[in-house]
Amino acid sequence: MSNFIKRKRLFLIICSMTIMVLMSGCGSKEAETSQGDAQSSSTGTTSEAAAPTENTKYKEEVVINTGAQVTTLDVQEVSNVAHNRVFKLTHDTLVDLDIDTGKIVPKLAKEWEWLSPTELQLKLRNDVFFHNGEELKASDVVFTFKRAENGKASTGRVSNFVDVVAVDDFTVKITLNKPFVDLLDNMTIPVYSILSEKALIDDPNMGYTVGTGVWKLNEFVSNDYVSFDRFDKYWGELTPTQKLKVKYVPESSVSVISLENGEADLCTDLTSSDAVFVEKNKDLSLVEIDGTTCQFFGFNASKAPWDNKLLRQAVAHAIVKEDIITATENGYGKLATTFWGNSQFGYYDGFGDYEYDLDEAKRLLAEAGYPNGLDLEITVPTGYRVTTAELLQAQLSQIGINVTINEVDSAALTSITNDGTHESFVYGLGFNTAGDDIRRAYSPKSTTNRSHYANDRVIELIDLAVAEFDTDKRLADYKEIQEIAHDEIPVIPLYYQTLFFGTNKNLGGVTWNSTSNTDFSGIYVIEK
Repeated sequence: MSNFIKRKRLFLIICSMTIMVLMSGCGSKEAETSQGDAQSSSTGTTSEAAAPTENTKYKEEVVINTGAQVTTLDVQEVSNVAHNRVFKLTHDTLVDLDIDTGKIVPKLAKEWEWLSPTELQLKLRNDVFFHNGEELKASDVVFTFKRAENGKASTGRVSNFVDVVAVDDFTVKITLNKPFVDLLDNMTIPVYSILSEKALIDDPNMGYTVGTGVWKLNEFVSNDYVSFDRFDKYWGELTPTQKLKVKYVPESSVSVISLENGEADLCTDLTSSDAVFVEKNKDLSLVEIDGTTCQFFGFNASKAPWDNKLLRQAVAHAIVKEDIITATENGYGKLATTFWGNSQFGYYDGFGDYEYDLDEAKRLLAEAGYPNGLDLEITVPTGYRVTTAELLQAQLSQIGINVTINEVDSAALTSITNDGTHESFVYGLGFNTAGDDIRRAYSPKSTTNRSHYANDRVIELIDLAVAEFDTDKRLADYKEIQEIAHDEIPVIPLYYQTLFFGTNKNLGGVTWNSTSNTDFSGIYVIEK
């Protein structure tokens, strides 16, 4: 493997430790309230340019190129890497995850208290304003979680909420239908961001864009760019940057050229082959992260003939993952054997991987009723994953599976997989640290479950695990889930992706995160 990256490497590997103390502590109420005792460890860093002085000048506008499309600014409709990065600019959650310590820390909520195993009370800050000038109140939190019941990405996240009430203007109580160990951890994800009730009443179509974040929406051109103005009434620390643009640039090579030309200040989602050009440029910096995003090959498990697990197992025996990593990522990435975050609580891979065995693959095809092979369409978004699809096409031809590749943009892939008209697809999923994060991958109601996989025992185990405070029992539940998924294999995990970002060497204020939810809200560039 090439080791061209020598100057600037960040290994941000989350070490999962989501052992949560039910009665967490904060302030003087040591055993009853919490500002961060839920244990979930991750490591990270904030990028800093040269130390600013009183005469330091900053760029007025910073431009970020992203390799994935942003199709909506509604935090409750989509929950993926590209959208979460944007949501973190405009919206805030009640609590946050400290990347360096792994602890849950205050955000819009300044403290919280578990009143019982199923009742969580949170005290809000009293100095927070929405972009429309309205003060944050408990009623906004109640409204947000009520609206979340109907969101495509949020409905499963609040399915165990029995009631959310405003105790007073700055106190909220959430009642659950059963204990939920990962609640605070989950509430750090942008899908839990708080919305303005008044903004949505005044403008039901776009009111969801109004948040409490550092950045206020200026213009949104779907699948092209989103521009923002700094929100000067932000309750926290302001960045010196006044304007921000997130621009969709699907081709990694084009993105790097714009970085070299000074048209962009940061590029996400670079391929390893393009990253070398950033590394060699003295005016740029390269950030490399060992990520938790699992690249995978999935089937529509609800649609014949790929609802037959024997066919899926046959495919698994015909794939050489190492070749896929070499061709797609120039050898960067770590083999994946289970569809689970490699630093997510509950990770287990003791069953090993499907061995490359063409004879066994052909035997399983025959047993499934296809001794002469069959056709398969792979839907894949434009970009580096096309290479993965092409490798799969070549490998599966060895067992008589005739693959056609349907290359689409990422928005079309989302639409196709949501509708369930696909046969198979290549995509990636960035896992968070909480064990219950697997719910979105396997819940029949989740848009993240692009395989349309449904298994009652898996859902039962997910529900049991998140209500269990005995760590060993939770681990046993998560192990069984992975054993079932390994056998039924609706998804073939391929590898955990190494993430590459190219930046202006004078860029700072970014909090890098190996779960892919990197925070750009504090971004700035010092002018030369």
